[in-house]
Amino acid sequence: MTLDPMLLALVALTLVGLGVGVLVGRRSSEGADRARALQAELDAQRLELERVQGEKLSLGGELERARQEAEGYRTRVVEHFYGTSEQLRALTLRYRELFEHLADGARDLCPEASSALQAGLEMPALSDGEGLDLAEVAPPAQAPDDEPAEEESLEAEASKVPGQTPS
Repeated sequence: MTLDPMLLALVALTLVGLGVGVLVGRRSSEGADRARALQAELDAQRLELERVQGEKLSLGGELERARQEAEGYRTRVVEHFYGTSEQLRALTLRYRELFEHLADGARDLCPEASSALQAGLEMPALSDGEGLDLAEVAPPAQAPDDEPAEEESLEAEASKVPGQTPS
């Protein structure tokens, strides 16, 4: 049996092509596995990035709400202390008026004690707010806790006034 050289060449080329195909396929298979692994890693990183960006947006909104809430609280505190300072100023003016009324009455009713009262009346009174800048006023030093002694001294002074009983 004679083999046709053409058939022999065809078989040889088929075997060579099969060998080359196996080698190329093997190399392609390794690259494809690596490509699939890299694609999976990339997808995982994209999902993580989207999750982190969502958290960032959420936290940014919470931060903005917290800032607005803090600013609102700060505004309320400032308004409260401003109102308190206005009320304290008005109370101080009323106490000054009361002191002057009592001093005038004592001067008229007890002339021998008028020199001691005059010294208290010569102290400058608060103005009606002209030239008063609350930002320039230093905060008062913390007073010692002697309120009971202060109340006792007020009661003692009140008991010195004839016809008055301490309340």
